[in-house]
Amino acid sequence: MTKAKSKTVIKYVKALLPALLVAILVADAICAYKHPDLSKYSSPVADKAAAAAVKKPKLKVIAQKEKEKKEPEGNGGTLGKAAETGEYRDGEYKGSARGFGGKITVKVTIKNGKIARVVILSAPGEDAAYFNKAKKLTGVIAKKNSTNVDTVSGATYSSNGIIMAVRNALAKAAVSKKTKKKNSGRKSIKKRKEQKKEPAKKPEAISASEWKDGRYTGKGEGFGGTLEVIVVIEKGKISSITVGKNSEDAKYLEKAKGPVISAIIKRQGTGVDTVSGATYSSVGIIEAVNDALRKAAVKRTSTTDNEDRPQDEQSTEPAPAEDTGDDPDDSVVITKTVKIYCDEYEDFEDYDLQMTFRIENRKVKDIQDVRQVVANADNDRFIKAAVAGIKSQLSAKPDLQGMDTVSGATCTSNGIISGGQSALHEAAGR
Repeated sequence: MTKAKSKTVIKYVKALLPALLVAILVADAICAYKHPDLSKYSSPVADKAAAAAVKKPKLKVIAQKEKEKKEPEGNGGTLGKAAETGEYRDGEYKGSARGFGGKITVKVTIKNGKIARVVILSAPGEDAAYFNKAKKLTGVIAKKNSTNVDTVSGATYSSNGIIMAVRNALAKAAVSKKTKKKNSGRKSIKKRKEQKKEPAKKPEAISASEWKDGRYTGKGEGFGGTLEVIVVIEKGKISSITVGKNSEDAKYLEKAKGPVISAIIKRQGTGVDTVSGATYSSVGIIEAVNDALRKAAVKRTSTTDNEDRPQDEQSTEPAPAEDTGDDPDDSVVITKTVKIYCDEYEDFEDYDLQMTFRIENRKVKDIQDVRQVVANADNDRFIKAAVAGIKSQLSAKPDLQGMDTVSGATCTSNGIISGGQSALHEAAGR
């Protein structure tokens, strides 16, 4: 290359250097560029859309957590101890109180004067996570027979709601001072249970080869005081026994009456067993029958004393007229309601059974319209079996004495038999 050409090339390169340098800088800037973080400059619209995409927290849960943190824990939480007697009337009682989110309603079942069961009926405003923890208090209250129990940690408000609802129900079931005064002749349920540790002495057993026909009244000592019975002797035999005036607790008397009376008539004597759980009422009936039989006895022997004794004075009450069964006017219809209970089964719930007896000449001719006062389909099969079994025996045992109970429906059978005997007693007094 000539010297002149070299100078020309250098001249053009120098002229292009600034443009080349600019191109290099631009290319470098493009390669190193990063998008700036504009989040701090976002618009309210963008903020709202972003917030909507985030799941909102459960405000109620948060609020309850905050309150739980502030509320003291321990025995009863913020609740004071209730003054409880521990004595209540049997039955079912509803109660309500405010929990964390609203009203809590419970049902309390009282059996034998004690809290047998607590059931939550509704709690629509409570949060399930907390309420499920607090619900275990229902079993604790029933077991302790008291609402003075510890609240569940972490669910104090729900716990207090349940406790207060139960207290509200128990206030309706509590035995008041007025009731206690009215029943001052009766001993408390608590006393009854204490006395079971020292059973009542079983009376002597009386039997006889012959009794004078007639109607005799006898007296014995039951749990609540004097208990009377009316014993009818026909053709030298015990024909019927009905319980008269007494101060017994109805539940225990009904439990004892059927089995004891049936056994006495079947054996034609009082050497029978008492009913477990109703010993005092059983003994009262046996003693009263003994008293009546002494008045009717021509000759009697005792299992404990076989020596001859003076004949007791015969009752002056007139003997019943001979029943020919031909008097159509001697007919009555009597409706009775009895309590069906069954202590042999822990889960059995007592219920009231109503029935109508058609009685002619002091004999039950038919049992009609047997139904529960409060319908419960679970009991229908027992009622159906018991009614059919008892009706099948009416022609042979129209006085219901010595009648067999129906297997699988024993408790219901005893209730119907007891109701029939009560109806016969009422018909005899008309």
